[in-house]
Amino acid sequence: MSWIVQRRLMDTEAIREVNDIDSDDYNDLLIIEKKIKEMRGQDFITNLEFKILTLIQSGYLFGDIETIIDVGRDTVSKIFKNVCERIAYSLGGEFTDEGFIKEVADRHRLTEEDTTILEEFMESNLRHKILRRPLGTKK
Repeated sequence: MSWIVQRRLMDTEAIREVNDIDSDDYNDLLIIEKKIKEMRGQDFITNLEFKILTLIQSGYLFGDIETIIDVGRDTVSKIFKNVCERIAYSLGGEFTDEGFIKEVADRHRLTEEDTTILEEFMESNLRHKILRRPLGTKK
């Protein structure tokens, strides 16, 4: 439910390095960070969740975070995924997986087959990898 939120948070350093204030990635990140601040102020994000988000945004891997906060890697991953889902749900629209898929499909005029490939990719264990075959090309 939160692929776009997860991606933007994991890519924070790269997005900030490019510093293209007109890019969708940069603007998405600003919106997500604003929502995190809002949710944190309302105690909808715990101290542990916030620490994990901050470390992820700083470029740390789950294994690194496991060592830093002395919590298992699977727990770190689960907490990250759960808090991203809450953020995505709170933001709605293109920040949810369904909204993102619809927006991409409309913008790029994807076929049903391409849309299905995108959905399967986002649900797979490879969702944080780059697609080897660009959408809209033959296998």
